[in-house]
Amino acid sequence: MSEPYKLSEKEFTDMLKALKKHVETDMDQWEIWKLDTARGKIFINISLASEGEEDTYIDLNRLLK
Repeated sequence: MSEPYKLSEKEFTDMLKALKKHVETDMDQWEIWKLDTARGKIFINISLASEGEEDTYIDLNRLLK
């Protein structure tokens, strides 16, 4: 993807902070979203339950400090 369209580290961190706030304040058990993008449709699943071993997930907590 071309450089002007990439998220900066701050934008990515801000997105994670907003997502964390949403999960902590508005989400019940899961969210299932879809968006149209330049790459086609994307599908987003956010859940309080894992779909596999915890070590398979990328831990992003370091970005929120």
